[in-house]
Formats: sequence, structure tokens, C-alpha cells
Amino acid sequence: MIRTTGTAILAMFVSAAHAGSEISGIDFLVDWKTLVGKQVTITDCAIFGATSYAVLCFVMSPQGRPGLSAPLGQITIEPSSMKSDDLRLALKNCSGYSPKYYCYANVSGTVYDMFGDFSIKNQGAPALKNVSFHWLAE
Repeated sequence: MIRTTGTAILAMFVSAAHAGSEISGIDFLVDWKTLVGKQVTITDCAIFGATSYAVLCFVMSPQGRPGLSAPLGQITIEPSSMKSDDLRLALKNCSGYSPKYYCYANVSGTVYDMFGDFSIKNQGAPALKNVSFHWLAE
């Protein structure tokens, strides 16, 4: 019983620490399940592979040379909840998969589990809706 209570307290602490605040991509990938339904800003998204049905925020490894970092994970951004100007910019500039097509942004939105409606046991896919972008200069 103590273990469960400790885990619940830890989850509440992590959730409170990140809710409505900025969070690194790595911290988001680790803690996202405790943030479902909360508003967050992910501070280091590499946006590429943008399409009209999914815009992807890749969290890149801090190790390695610029442009050669490996993706550690991805967060799907729901295009239908993006501002038209942000979606247009992503489609024009961030649609390729080569490092020369990467765009960088801080992305704010509401966290949800893309697989939540499918009831896939022990799986999850972190996603954001009601999104706004703060585009960063390369």
C-alpha cells in the first residue's frame, strides 16, 4: 500500500511540476502520461515530416553534431487544431525528412493519448491538440 501511495504522490508531484509550464522534450517523453489533459509547452521540438494529417515534433538527442542527432521519440501534433498560419508554415518549410528541412519550435498544447480511444493495453502515443507554435530561428 505504501508503494502505491508513494507512486501516486510522485505522479502528482511530476504532474504539478510540469502542468501549464515549459518542459523539455526528454522530460515530456518520460512523463507525458501524467500530463494527459494538461496544457504544456515543449521547448525543443524539431518539426519535420509535416503533412496535412500529422505534424511531428521529434525530440532529438542532445548528443552528436548538429543535423546528425538521432530522434529519441516523437509527439504527434493534431493539424486540425493548429492555427492556419502555423500549419501553412509547417507544410511549406518542414515537410521533408532530411536535416535541411527541420524546423525548430516551442510548441504549446493540451496533452492527450492518441491511442486512448483504441484501448490498446500498455501502449500509448503522446500527442498535442489545441496547439500554438513559437517558431525559433535556426
